Amino acid sequence: MANVHRLMARAFTALRIFTGLVWLSNALAKIFDVGTYDWGFFSFNLITLGAARGIATDASAKTYIAPLGALYHESSVTNSHPRWRTMANSTFG
Repeated sequence: MANVHRLMARAFTALRIFTGLVWLSNALAKIFDVGTYDWGFFSFNLITLGAARGIATDASAKTYIAPLGALYHESSVTNSHPRWRTMANSTFG
C-alpha cells in the first residue's frame, strides 16, 4: 500500500513540475513577445501577450453573463497598464 502512495506522490510531483514549466514558458513568451519556436525536429506555439489579450477580449464580448463580461472588459482589458497586465498574465497563466 505504501508503494501506491509513493507512486501517486511522484506522479503528482511530475505533473506539478510540468505545469510549472508550461506556465513559466508562457510567461516568458508574453514578456519577450516570442510565441513560435521551430527546433527542426520539434515545433510549438506559446500564448503571447497579443494572443492573450485577444482571447480575453473575445471571451468578455461573447459571455452569456453580460454584467460579468462588462466588468471584466472595463476593468481588465481596457483600463489596466500593459506592464501590470503582463505580470498578472504571467502570474496567473
